[in-house]
Amino acid sequence: MEQATLTALLNFLSHTDAGLLLKIFALLIGTPFGVVILIFVFWAINERKRSEMLRLYREDMHQVLESYGKDIAKLSLFYEHNVILVQNWEKIGNGFQDQVVLNTQTMQRMIDVCVTNQFCPHSRLPK
Repeated sequence: MEQATLTALLNFLSHTDAGLLLKIFALLIGTPFGVVILIFVFWAINERKRSEMLRLYREDMHQVLESYGKDIAKLSLFYEHNVILVQNWEKIGNGFQDQVVLNTQTMQRMIDVCVTNQFCPHSRLPK
């Protein structure tokens, strides 16, 4: 309804006797045309409420999806950092493997030296 029409209707209703308004309303509801008008009024009220609820739902969903998008961006950043971490650990692991092989070879030489014990003059094998 337009502003001017609504203002005129409210002005008319405020100056009209309440008993007369009640009789007019009862006559309107009692006729088939009045029932159609009443159904239309209820439909219009329901449609306004539904459109307002839909607007609120859209705003809420927009906020939820925006928050969800930010969370997904953070999660993808975690995955990217984990990939970098795994690559760095592979480099450390390769270097560690070389160190373990070198230490094993050194320990084997030390065991060989201890078994033969050629450094102690008392246990040196006679030649």
